[in-house]
Amino acid sequence: MKKIVRAYTLVELMIVVLVIGLVATVAFPFYQNSLISSRRARAQIVLEGIAAGMERYYVSANTYVGAAASDVPTNAVYNLTDEDMADFYDFTATGLTATAFSLFATPVDGASQDADGALTITSSGVRAWDENNDSDDGYEASW
Repeated sequence: MKKIVRAYTLVELMIVVLVIGLVATVAFPFYQNSLISSRRARAQIVLEGIAAGMERYYVSANTYVGAAASDVPTNAVYNLTDEDMADFYDFTATGLTATAFSLFATPVDGASQDADGALTITSSGVRAWDENNDSDDGYEASW
C-alpha cells in the first residue's frame, strides 16, 4: 500500500509570505505613529510636572526668576529617568520673569520625534503644539 504524503507547495508558501509582508507593511506605520503619539503624551506629562515645580518655586520665592527646568524633580514624581525622554525631547524654560514663564519640549534632531513638533506650556496655563513642526506659522493645536 502506497502512503500519500501531504505537504505545502512552494506557491502556497510564497502566498503566505506575501500576505505576511503586506500585513507588516500596513501595520508598521501605525505602530510607529502610536510610538510617536505616546512619547508626545509623555513629554506633555513631563512639561506639566515642570510647570507644577515652577509654581512651587513661585510660592516660595514670589518670582519665577532663578527657577529652571532642572530645579523640578519630575523624575521622582513621574518615575522617569533622564534617558527616557532625553533621547526624544529637549526641555527648556525661557522667558522667566517675576510673573511669567514658558516651558518648551523641542524634539531632538534626528530622533523619531523630529517631525512631531514642539510642545509648550506657559504660566497662564496655555498649552500649544506645533503640529506640523513649522515654527514659522506658530502653534496649530492645543493639548
